[in-house]
Order: sequence, then structure tokens, then C-alpha cells
Amino acid sequence: MKLFRHLHSRGLNLLARAVYLAKGTLRCRRELERADHLPPDELEALVMTKLRRLLSHAFQNVPYYRAIARERGLTSDAFDHYEDLVQLPILTKEQIQTNRQALTAERGPSRDIRENHTSGSTAQPLKFLQDRQYREYNTADKARFYEMCHYRLGEPCVFLWGSDLEAAAHKAWWARLLDRMGYNLIWVNTYNLSEELLAGYAAQVAKHDPVLIVGYASSLTMYARYLQASDASRPHPKGIQCSAEVLTEPERDLLTKTLDCPVFDRYGCREVGMIAHECKAHSGLHTSPLNNLTEVVGPDGEPVQPGTIGRMVATNLNNYAMPFIRYEVGDLATATTQPCSCGRRTRRLSNVAGRVFDIIVSPTGKLVHAGFFTHLFFGFDGIKQFQVVQETRERLVVRMVPGAGADLAAVQAYLTDAIQEHGDPAFQVEFDICDRIETSGSGKYRPVIPKVADELTVPPSNGQNSGIAMQ
Repeated sequence: MKLFRHLHSRGLNLLARAVYLAKGTLRCRRELERADHLPPDELEALVMTKLRRLLSHAFQNVPYYRAIARERGLTSDAFDHYEDLVQLPILTKEQIQTNRQALTAERGPSRDIRENHTSGSTAQPLKFLQDRQYREYNTADKARFYEMCHYRLGEPCVFLWGSDLEAAAHKAWWARLLDRMGYNLIWVNTYNLSEELLAGYAAQVAKHDPVLIVGYASSLTMYARYLQASDASRPHPKGIQCSAEVLTEPERDLLTKTLDCPVFDRYGCREVGMIAHECKAHSGLHTSPLNNLTEVVGPDGEPVQPGTIGRMVATNLNNYAMPFIRYEVGDLATATTQPCSCGRRTRRLSNVAGRVFDIIVSPTGKLVHAGFFTHLFFGFDGIKQFQVVQETRERLVVRMVPGAGADLAAVQAYLTDAIQEHGDPAFQVEFDICDRIETSGSGKYRPVIPKVADELTVPPSNGQNSGIAMQ
């Protein structure tokens, strides 16, 4: 059996390399890896060259950007440095929905154009086009991010993935056979994951014994808790890659201790693909600037200072079919200029705090992020899941799924005091004890759901984090 596993993995690795060579993915990967170690000024020159090429195409062939260039008197030659990007407006989801046809290139070098779409977890589902060049760069980034988790293509892998839409492609018997024999992969649909289903899934995962486990943070956490509470067999992965949701430090600790391997955070979105990934130093996420040029900006669209929380903006440099330039992803993040001990010299995100819409505006106007509530639950092992719903400006409903032996009275008393002391004394805290917490349409777990519409200003005008309760 061990010999078969080795030969199977090795054969798939050679096949993948041959396919990547034929499609140009290996060329893209070499380009991306070389950029990781370039001096900052040399990297900036290379990135801006790619940006000017994209802008020249967009200003000529994409009606939306052609109009912007004419209105502002812009040419691609006006972009030599990162800070020159502020000459262009932020692209929002609403603008994409309204101007989809105008954002589509009338002509250009794009080949094999395919439609993609988001699942609508932000209540703003989008449809957009992506070309072959975009997919090859994104695939190259994805492959090298896997290898940063001590995994080689072709080795056994398991996905604990919460998107029911993506899982549909893995349901049929022939799809499962292709996954197993063609990719050495087992795909577990965690969209409606329960402890009952985990029993069967855990046995499959242990038998497959993956080198890498990839999944939503909430799915992986639920799996790890099941392993801790049962005598189920455990796999022996070399790495775990979390994606799609914010990975908290307690979740990282739980996964590391339960599965005895390092945990890596991956950041990206369906609209622009891979954005950043954690290295072995575990001190932030390295961006991939020849794939996505990232900015962390304030309410005015201007870049904020390193160490200051702001809105994540990404410019994909490789999709000519429907360019996303200065696209507001919808997340809050913090950048850092500190060097990384791993030797890579690309910009890093020291923190991805989560979705902009996961912020509650308190009765006195204080911004309270989901991370504030996550920290409050540190140490309460008897609480399996929680969710905070802001029904009105003052009324918070804390939904909790308790485990065996949970002291609910003590938990409720502590949470009420902490929320009112450190969040806002005007909060009225109520509790709802339930059996499970439903995920969003994309299968993602939302720790905070604000039902009160407010205009958020992130970061505060003084440029500091102090206006947001995150702890």
C-alpha cells in the first residue's frame, strides 16, 4: 500500500508538471517566485510595467475605463509608482453590478474567456469574466501556496469546503473517482456539517491520510473538536491551509495541537483569485504583486500608514477580459513594512481582520469588529459556536451552541459584563441557546450579523486602530 501511494503521488506530480509546462503555468510560477526575492525598487518597476500594460489595454478597449481616462486626462504613462494608483477610482461591487457590460473588454489579447460568479455571502452576488491568462497565474500562485504548506502536487489531500456550489462538481460517482485517482483528493462538503456526519467523514480522512488539509476555518475547527472529543482515528498531515474565513489564534492553536502540524493562512477571493499567503515564519501573509497589486486604504481611497487598519483593495494584473482595477474586496486588513525572516521581500499583510460588513456600530457610535467578540470567547471550551446578531442599535442577541458541561450561567454573566464594559454600556445583551448556527449562502460562518444599516468610516480619521474595538 505504501509503495502504491508513493507511485501514485509521484506519477500525478509528473503529470501535473507536464500539464503546467504545456499550459504556461510553470512560466507564470517562475515569474511569481522570482518576484518574491527582488529588491523593492526593482519589484516596483516590474509591477508598474505590468500595470501600464493593463491600463493601456483598459483605456483603449474597456468602455468603463476609457471614459475614466478621458474624463481625467489619463494615459498609462502616468503610472510609474505605487502611489500613482490614487489617480484611479475605487471599483466597488455595486459599480460592477451596474456596469458589467461597460467593464467587459471589447477586444484584446484574452483567450478562453469564462464566466465566474460569487455566491453572494455579502448579499451582493457578482458575475464576471476571467480569461486564460488570469487562470494560469492564479493556478500558479495556488500551487506554490500549497507547497508553502509542505505539500507537493499529487500527494494525498483533503478539502473540508463549505461552498455547496463548488461541492456540486464533486458529488457524482465519476467525479469522486476522478478526484481520488486523478488528483489524489477527497472533497468533503461541509455546507451542512454536523457531528453525525463528521463521524463518517473522519474515518474517510484518516484512511486517506492526507499530506495537506485545506478548508474553511470553521469547518476545520469543528473537525478538530470532534477528534478531541472522540476516539476517532487521526490523519498525519504535514500542513493545514485555512481559507475563506478569518483564522483566529484560538482556532490556529486548536488545529496545531490536535493535528500536530503547522497551520497556514491563505487569503483570496473569487473575483481576483489568490492575494496573499502565510510563510513558515507565521508573521503575516505575503502578497503576490505580479498577480494582484494590493493596497490598504482609508475612506478617501488614499493608502493608510503601515500598521493602520483599512479597506483591502486589489488590482488584478492578468485578467484582460474584465479588468478589476482598484477593486474593493470588502475586507479590513493591516499592512506591514517589517522584513520577514523567511527571506521574501514582498509586501505583507500583518492582519486580515475580516469583512467590512462584520462591524457593529454601537449605540454611542463605536465600531465593534467581529474579532472583539471572538476574543471574548477565548477559554470557554464548552461553547462550540457563537454568533452575535445586532437586532437594533442597542439590542444584541448572542447565539451559542453549548457543549457537554458548559456553565451557561457563568458564560452569560461574563459576556454581558465584558460586552457592556469594553464594547458599549448601552448594549442590551440577550442570549439564544441553540443546537446549531446556520452558515451563509456560500457556506461561510459569520460570527457577527449587523441588521442595522450604518455608514462606516474605517479607519477612524486619526488613522489609528483605537476607534475599533478588536482587543
